[in-house]
Amino acid sequence: MRFIFRNTRIYGIILQKTLSPDHLKHGVDYSIQLDVLSRAFLVAQERPNAFPVLSAELRAMEQLDIPFFTASAVIDELSLNGYLTIPNYFKQSSYQDLLNQLQSLDETDLARQVAIIQGSFDAKIATTSSRQGGQWQAESLPLLSSEQLIAEAKEIATQLETKAISDPDGSVNWIGLDFVPRAERYQLQVLNNCLSDGRSGVALFLAAFSQVTGDSRYRDLAFRTLQSLRRQIHTIDPETWQRMARLMGVGGATGLGSMIYSLVKVSQFLKDATLLQDAQVLANLMTPELIAADEHLDIMSGSAGAILGLLSLHQITGEAAVLENAIACGQHLLNRQVSHNGAPKAWHTFWDKPLTGFSHGAAGISYALLRLYAATLERKFLEAGLAGIEYERSVFCQSTANWPDFRRMGQSGQPDFANKWCHGSAGIGLGRLGSLRIVETPEIQQEIEIALQTTQNFCLQAIDHLCCGNFGRAEVLLVGAKICSRPDWHQIAHQNATNVVARAKRTGAYQLFPNLPNSVFNPGFLPGTSGIGYQLLRLANNDLPSILLWD
Repeated sequence: MRFIFRNTRIYGIILQKTLSPDHLKHGVDYSIQLDVLSRAFLVAQERPNAFPVLSAELRAMEQLDIPFFTASAVIDELSLNGYLTIPNYFKQSSYQDLLNQLQSLDETDLARQVAIIQGSFDAKIATTSSRQGGQWQAESLPLLSSEQLIAEAKEIATQLETKAISDPDGSVNWIGLDFVPRAERYQLQVLNNCLSDGRSGVALFLAAFSQVTGDSRYRDLAFRTLQSLRRQIHTIDPETWQRMARLMGVGGATGLGSMIYSLVKVSQFLKDATLLQDAQVLANLMTPELIAADEHLDIMSGSAGAILGLLSLHQITGEAAVLENAIACGQHLLNRQVSHNGAPKAWHTFWDKPLTGFSHGAAGISYALLRLYAATLERKFLEAGLAGIEYERSVFCQSTANWPDFRRMGQSGQPDFANKWCHGSAGIGLGRLGSLRIVETPEIQQEIEIALQTTQNFCLQAIDHLCCGNFGRAEVLLVGAKICSRPDWHQIAHQNATNVVARAKRTGAYQLFPNLPNSVFNPGFLPGTSGIGYQLLRLANNDLPSILLWD
């Protein structure tokens, strides 16, 4: 069997550094770079029995090799490539470990293995296109009471508890379908730590459920859901965190900002201030270099989302350094403003033309800049936010009462129109509602009226979750009802949610994918069941903050 003492990536990074010219002038400099490997042994009070591994690693690295170790499957000793053997290194042989695992398997393990196999096939054919789903009109059903809504949310919390996979240290995780943008396909994998489709979002729902119901069991599950992230925050060195942050981005849904925001909200729900300390550690990682490397810019993965995460922490702690990082993110957005073909200034996120919409477009970025203006009173952020709104206004389509989605083109060669939280009138209306709390103009009020009218006229669709589905549109109407004192919008949101719950009761589950059966489980917040559970709680208790506005 192969024995992996460290991640191969660590060896590769160290080797790459040793080959820089500065470290090749003198043997001492070269050796010092290799000796970084010894850091792992310095934390022990006594020399660990694995110490000879270091010598074997250094021998391999000096020959520009990646250290590679093998061991017999039937004994418990580790052979260091013929140089030395460490007896009793493993607690037991890998063969015995395999036997023990096989003997411990039960019906729960069988169900989990079958689900993994089925999920692999689901990932192969899953699609994000909502065009494959149907649409239907809401019926006039008796509205669900607060107690019934909370009971529905409890069913989701119970399902999450049942399907949780426990690690030996007590932390929990889930397996879900995660969309990989670069591959343009879904992948079955354990949840990451972000808000959108990771453990932070699941913990946020569980914490809110515990607050609303007083059920301490889900308080404990929320803490166990965050346990792995919190351990990483305090054990992984800042340099490694910086590399990880570059890969995940700084955004408010899928990056560093999303984890900061989630920790703040869970701290408030569970009244635990230690989570704010964890959020502060992550906020300190938002360095100028990391912000400057951001190419996404948007709410989901970029600096706009980072602003919202940082402002949520600053609002609670008042830490000046946190606000300074948010300002740096805002300045980065100002530096990346562009005018496309003479239109008002907006931002190129990941498309040739500046996008409209909340998740990846001008509506979300403008909202974040206006929130930053409210916290700093610096007019440059106000002006940039209003310019982004003006850009969307310049491409508004009167005939559809909607804003074009430039990512998709219709058969006529003209841009398509969506009505989701992420793109189209629903999300743009939500962004304007959030902006209305900061700057009130007749034009913004008119756009809110148009956007929410388009949203309320929209039929119920196949997909139910927050990101692209029925509950996301319900949240827009719910926010509009509160900010604009429009009880009719609240009524429509409540009626639509009642219909979606009734359909889920009939069919057995909520619909999360347009071309997969609704039995497919996905626990994430924006694309899965934990977000639906939170929205049910929102309908039952409107005092809960709007997560889709990063309140």
